Amino acid sequence: MEKNKSNNQKDRWIGVNETNKNEILEYVKERRAKGKYEKTIYGETTTLIKLARFLKKEFRYATEKDMKDFFSDKEIVKSPISADLYATRIMAFYRWGQWQKEKIKRKQRPDIMDWYEHQTTNYRNKYSDKKAKWFIHRKEYDKLILTSPNVQDKALWEVFYLTGVRPDEVLSMKIKSFKELSQRYELHVYGLNKTRSIPLCEIPHHLMRWLKEHPGGKKPEAELWLSYSNRTFNQPLAKVKSIEDRFKNALKRAEIDRHLTPKCFRKTRATIIFGEKKLTDTEIGLFFGWKPGEVPKRRLDYDLTGHEDLKEEIFGKSTISIPREKFEKENKILIRKQQEQIDILSEDILTLRGALVKKGIIAVGKDSPCSNEPGLPLVALKKQYRKDRL
Repeated sequence: MEKNKSNNQKDRWIGVNETNKNEILEYVKERRAKGKYEKTIYGETTTLIKLARFLKKEFRYATEKDMKDFFSDKEIVKSPISADLYATRIMAFYRWGQWQKEKIKRKQRPDIMDWYEHQTTNYRNKYSDKKAKWFIHRKEYDKLILTSPNVQDKALWEVFYLTGVRPDEVLSMKIKSFKELSQRYELHVYGLNKTRSIPLCEIPHHLMRWLKEHPGGKKPEAELWLSYSNRTFNQPLAKVKSIEDRFKNALKRAEIDRHLTPKCFRKTRATIIFGEKKLTDTEIGLFFGWKPGEVPKRRLDYDLTGHEDLKEEIFGKSTISIPREKFEKENKILIRKQQEQIDILSEDILTLRGALVKKGIIAVGKDSPCSNEPGLPLVALKKQYRKDRL
């Protein structure tokens, strides 16, 4: 068996010159160091070996015409899916190429592959409109809030949107995680490495209401997010999949057809913060739980230069958010109106009973607030009162 394996390995490199073979092996080492799966590495190696056999010269001397000839060979590239897969692998290899005079930036195409257009829908969408698929537009967020059936869901999407936290960090939140300070609000997140405090850029109205209604509201150590399924009702959410399923249902209710995930909230918040240019790299790293050295790379990923329409969608003003003063004022008005309605209803009931007793229609009874004797039910009283008025 071992002999057969060694023979297969030798046969695999037939037709590949020594320089190209060494380049491929160096590339494989780097991919392994980055933690790529062996299956992925095997597929990339196979593609590069096919390209090396076709070129019959070193990779560094390949031209755009060579690449076009390679992709037009139907014996090698048998389908549009294969073509797109090979193109993605070859682009990644040429970005890495050690012979490159200038290092090609991440996600930038090498010159010899700049002509290639992805043929299948999945790959075309992935590369031509990739940035748009990352983000949740402000109008979509407003829809999610408005169509959510309960306060907890509204609070959940609000926390995701305002903080950009990871789904597993959401699961670790407790009631004590939310802090209302004199001039601002903060949410404490218990990440993999350490705890961090995230200042909220807007008033978390729905989160504040959820904390008032939370079954364990007086217990700081109680889990913040609860399940409302039949089997685990009011038990803490324990799986990221539970959040993902809840989010899928929310998208259906809001009639949002795009493929979005809870991770899109994080990408959206990062883009907004980079676009506002109010925080330093260190502060941004603390906000998202990134190492300081990672922030410049992330800035390139979330740069929306040339995507003006997308900027408007993401940075658009909310149609449902309200300032704190207005929020508190509306709450006071609502409570006052409810109390007025209760007072009016109580007066009407007493007036109705008093009028019926005075006219002798009913006796003052036990069920009446006026006496200990039995009286008529309230429905009968209302009917009798209507007849008397007519």
